[in-house]
Amino acid sequence: MRRLNLIWVTARMHIEVYKYPAWSDVVEIETWGHSEGRIGTRRDWIIRDYSNGEVIGRATSKWMMHQDSRRFQKVSDEVRDEYLGSPPKNPEASQASD
Repeated sequence: MRRLNLIWVTARMHIEVYKYPAWSDVVEIETWGHSEGRIGTRRDWIIRDYSNGEVIGRATSKWMMHQDSRRFQKVSDEVRDEYLGSPPKNPEASQASD
């Protein structure tokens, strides 16, 4: 990505919090990338209460820009293969609620 002058910049983010953790609670955050679209990329998160696995929040965001132009960049297959992570452990939990 450095060779292509690409940088990771959060352009948009949507966060849903169903239950806020208390001060000493431990949370687990699972994240993965999406290959949809050709301009920018999407990254999603599931936030769980570590003690019981309950989903307490979700987030989604749009990323990637060209370093010089500061515009969203078309994503090549080479770059897409580099950033894609593993899918979520529980696919049902990754779908946004309506």
